[in-house]
Amino acid sequence: MNEIARDIIHARLDVDPERVVKKARCPDCGRALMGVAGERSTHKHTRLGPIGFARTVGYCPGLN
Repeated sequence: MNEIARDIIHARLDVDPERVVKKARCPDCGRALMGVAGERSTHKHTRLGPIGFARTVGYCPGLN
């Protein structure tokens, strides 16, 4: 059952239109991220087991 749930979560992450952004933004202030190096693969441990996904990596110009 957990494997099926993980597959559903992976499928949802792959097709979620809100995850596809033209310009990555800081989650705190909303400014465009600088030095964006593309997406980096990562994972989170959940009750269903590890869930893998990709996230955008960059830095906020307001934190300098």
